[in-house]
Amino acid sequence: MEQEIQNQVSIMIGKYGWLFIVGVLTLLFRSTIEKFVAGLTIFMGNDYNEDDVVEVDGKPGRIVRCGIWSTTFFTYDIVDGIIVGGSKLVIQNDKLKDIKIEKPLPLLDLSKYKVDTTCNDLLTELTKIQTITDKCKNCPDDNCGELLTELTRVQKKQENKK
Repeated sequence: MEQEIQNQVSIMIGKYGWLFIVGVLTLLFRSTIEKFVAGLTIFMGNDYNEDDVVEVDGKPGRIVRCGIWSTTFFTYDIVDGIIVGGSKLVIQNDKLKDIKIEKPLPLLDLSKYKVDTTCNDLLTELTKIQTITDKCKNCPDDNCGELLTELTRVQKKQENKK
């Protein structure tokens, strides 16, 4: 009976022993595997590319290298619109999710699009109304007759346009 059990165990280990070893290795190297997968998604994806201009936690910078394990940034210190210094910032790819990284959109050439300007007049008039109303609210005396007259005139003008 004992010999039969040993034979069964030998057969099980022989057939499925590799699965047990893989499971143990996976548990031992779990964090390394997670970091590798995170790095692979950054490295193979198109979210971040070398020479992209980005903002890293509010500081302007540039991506220098996207590797499998880490991403390298050069961040710049700007004072009064002048670059006065900078630093090299190396971040592990699995930590990128904890950092605010903004990638500005390229400037668009709006000249090829038709712009609707029909609301510009209305927006200007509404801004005037708001300005007049604010002045009347902040007026210490009740001598706002002129402002209220202007407000009424603008409101009537808008009603006539409708």
